[in-house]
Amino acid sequence: MALTGLLRGVLFVSYPLGSVLDDNQAFQRYLIDQLVGGNLLIGSLRPYVGYPLAIAPIAAFAAPFGQFEDRIILAVQVGLSACVPLLIYDAIRRRRGAREAFIVALVVLLDPLGLQAPHVWLPEWWIAFCIVVALWALSRFLPRSSPRREHSPPLQIETKQRGTLLLVVAGLMMGAATLARVNFALIAAVMGATLLPIRALSIRRRLIAFTVFGAISAGVLGAYLLLIHYPSTGTFALSCLTAGPLLPNLVVKGVPVERANGEATQQMFDLLSVDVPQPIIMTVDSYPYWQIPGVWATPDQLAAFERAPRGEPVTRMTSTFPEVIYYYLGACAADSLLARVHAEAIAAHPLTFALASLRATAHVFTQIPIDTGFYDRMIVPRYETLTFDTTRGAFGFHPASGSVYSGEWVWTPGAAAFSAIFDLWNLYKVLTPLAILWALVRARDWLYGAPAVWLIAFALMMGVLTRVEPRYYTAFYPIYTLLLGGMLADALRWLRTSRKAAS
Repeated sequence: MALTGLLRGVLFVSYPLGSVLDDNQAFQRYLIDQLVGGNLLIGSLRPYVGYPLAIAPIAAFAAPFGQFEDRIILAVQVGLSACVPLLIYDAIRRRRGAREAFIVALVVLLDPLGLQAPHVWLPEWWIAFCIVVALWALSRFLPRSSPRREHSPPLQIETKQRGTLLLVVAGLMMGAATLARVNFALIAAVMGATLLPIRALSIRRRLIAFTVFGAISAGVLGAYLLLIHYPSTGTFALSCLTAGPLLPNLVVKGVPVERANGEATQQMFDLLSVDVPQPIIMTVDSYPYWQIPGVWATPDQLAAFERAPRGEPVTRMTSTFPEVIYYYLGACAADSLLARVHAEAIAAHPLTFALASLRATAHVFTQIPIDTGFYDRMIVPRYETLTFDTTRGAFGFHPASGSVYSGEWVWTPGAAAFSAIFDLWNLYKVLTPLAILWALVRARDWLYGAPAVWLIAFALMMGVLTRVEPRYYTAFYPIYTLLLGGMLADALRWLRTSRKAAS
């Protein structure tokens, strides 16, 4: 706990929340402000509302404190993130012993991705927290099924009432994670499925656990759909921004998006060739459009679009996002069209897509950057990218400006040290595939084996469906480090046993 407080404290004073926000952070902040202003109907066809729903009460509490509002929100985010290694320690201590729990929790605590996660207006730190709370609850529900270890506690099975409550907690947290990033519904489903093979439970108890966990996590999503999303958008379509981000993923993978792929691709290129100014829709002013499933253009704009001359025919997609299609076709119709374009590209170039997806999945497993020119694994700004006003401040605290800050106070020694060692510090993640193999073959404990399966599902989902952005790793950082810490603890146990045998 002392080390957790020290490290989190250093990062807290070093990196404030930024005020110069990219589109993803600006959208989250927009939803938070809507909730604080009393508008509860924040349902959106950009389906990332879970984090604003969680943090808005804190933002409402902090609002009267003026310039300290962001610091109060950051303190809460850092505090909740600081619970992650402590919850993992408690889960492992109860099943495997205090010594192993300490080693694993220490590895989780020292993950540089986890340390930086709560310092931005993004949901990944919240997803990581939800996953760990769910893991902790499930670990308390399940009996220890592994062989007895040194200093391991006696087998305990929760009562029916307490066990049901733990399943409800796990389901609620994974439902919250799904609201924060809808594609994590797949992870919640895999998590539930890993309850079924547990031999230490009867078949009936396994089925009950699976049903309760699944019903509660799905119920969270269902409640949002009925109470917020449908009244906000008039549709039960949860997302109309699914296929649009998939197309840049194809471009990065080297999969050609070209007219020869099929009819939907030809239609997309015909729309892109219309000679009208492209509307910019990824800005704050346009965020209310994401509650409109139909056409966003005014009738006059739509008529002008339909009459506009076609420019030079587009034959191949190279841009990152087809804004014009969403604006003039409507969000849901555009997403449906782009989903067909995506399917046609894969059908036309299946081998290219498969090989590139395997490569991307390998990068997710190891966290080796796949596109160093576009994404940085540090989601907080690097020290060398900031400009400091050294005429103001003392003891290393200076106002900073750059791509993220516009006068926020940064503690320069902490920012400089973290930036200098970050890449070297994170290199141990290349051992993740070995840790997964260890968890599945040697560990013989649900507490390691099930998270290994979740991580495999996460890596496949990221590698196949999305452009590999390092910030996505942050959502799963406790699982990476749980497995790496468990493997380290097992290696140290083997060394102790070998030395005792030799002596």
